[in-house]
Amino acid sequence: MLRRFCAFALAVPAAIALNSGSAVARPTLDVSARRLAFFVGELGIIARGDADIVMPNGLHLAGTAAYLDLVHDRVVVAGEARATNGPRSVRADAIAYDGSTQTVDVLDAGEGARRSTVTLATFVSVPIESDRFDFPDLDKRGAYIRAHRAEVTAHANVRFAPAAFPNSPGALPVPSYLYTYATNPSFGANALGGATFDQPYGIIGGTTSLLAAHFRYEDGTGPTLALDDHHVYGDNAYVVTSLDSVQRNSRVGQLSAYQRMGARFTQTLAATTSAYGNSISYGLTAALGRSSAQFTLARYGRFSTADLSARTPDRPLFGGVTYRLRADLGVDALPGGLLAQLPDRRQYATVWRHGLDLFAATPVVRAPLDTRLNSTVDLARTWYDFPHHRDTLVSTTTLTKFVNRRLTLTGGYSLGFAYDVYPTAQAVFYPAPSVPFFAPDGTPWPGFSAYSGAASARGYTLAADYQSNDPNTSLHLFLAHANDFPQFHGYGRAPYLVSFDARLRPLPNIGIDVGRSYYFGWGGRRFSQWTFSVLP
Repeated sequence: MLRRFCAFALAVPAAIALNSGSAVARPTLDVSARRLAFFVGELGIIARGDADIVMPNGLHLAGTAAYLDLVHDRVVVAGEARATNGPRSVRADAIAYDGSTQTVDVLDAGEGARRSTVTLATFVSVPIESDRFDFPDLDKRGAYIRAHRAEVTAHANVRFAPAAFPNSPGALPVPSYLYTYATNPSFGANALGGATFDQPYGIIGGTTSLLAAHFRYEDGTGPTLALDDHHVYGDNAYVVTSLDSVQRNSRVGQLSAYQRMGARFTQTLAATTSAYGNSISYGLTAALGRSSAQFTLARYGRFSTADLSARTPDRPLFGGVTYRLRADLGVDALPGGLLAQLPDRRQYATVWRHGLDLFAATPVVRAPLDTRLNSTVDLARTWYDFPHHRDTLVSTTTLTKFVNRRLTLTGGYSLGFAYDVYPTAQAVFYPAPSVPFFAPDGTPWPGFSAYSGAASARGYTLAADYQSNDPNTSLHLFLAHANDFPQFHGYGRAPYLVSFDARLRPLPNIGIDVGRSYYFGWGGRRFSQWTFSVLP
């Protein structure tokens, strides 16, 4: 199963990319020079020293220097600039080419500005438009990539050869590097899991597709290699397939797909396969005015579940408080039976359920010390087609203080309650331990015998967020205390948590996110955890 999925997930999209003209668009132009510098913030390329630009439409531009504006598909050549197309040619102080209109403008001190098509057959005088000949003076120290040649596919990607990364510590030069700047947000969809470090490397792509390798470092796995393939269809749909840990036996194949069907309906599909099992899920969402409905179907190994739910719009209650209702109908199935505690478990291979959920929220109101206060309450009950129901209650209260435009303080209190009720078989599903229960640290916990299906979770939090004038620099401090039942030594939420997180950008093209968390309060047991991420 794993091999079949991997073959389908990678070979099929790659075949589509190679054989579909819309998937892999032809390069718009080819630029070479003694020195190319790519600036990711401006999405611009500056070529210096015998700049030479060749286009499929026959136009050939050359000069001492050139600037390529990738955002607006615009080229400016300066310094002994010349344009050639077949037997026709023209020389000028500066030449500008607009890819969207397929026009060529030449600027000469003696004759002013003239315009022609890419054929260079005839020229007409036009007013001088400074924007068309704009050649920005970018700081060469901020270049993200340096190269000698680049192939540009308009509004999609640019391939540099060879590529060096002067401002990216640890990034080695490579013979070829594909940088994608397509604006379609669906290219941001990701089927890979989280990683401490993830450096993508584009292999092949166009305006609607991208096949990329990822050099990653994952907690618990270490250095690893992954592949993912994107196919986007306007703003209405995308398909992403990935293969994580390609070089390991623990490789994981994943698929994520989305489609918007008209103004009211969307559907999603997700699948995962690995040596530990397979899963697949499907979802259909409908927007019905201000109400909504959703259908989900999933299978995890041998376990299957389906659910149909509908939600009302938010409605006023009193004093600015709003509420909404959600109802659902579902079914769970497992060959051999879902209720292992019962001797006739095979009779419960399929279990139907239905539920009702009430959610209410207060408006944000002013509180003492110039703070803002708001609360939410979520109350739900689920009934099953055998003597069993589950009640849940979750309440949160948040207090926010804007100290100044840089510093924000947030305090919160949450209360959660859950109770599984089996009217005639409570002791069967939650039997009292016959021997003392020992926590992972070896400490007896006699209070566990009081647990009979009811659990509570109370939490207190305090957070401080500092945002500097530089949007890339921020600090986050978080304190939390959890008072839960059951709450063992080493199980459940830590009684106390202190963490901090700092995000900064020491170099123009590299950001880092570093944090540390301390967990303690389990009868003397404590531990800490570092997190580190490299940001693009």
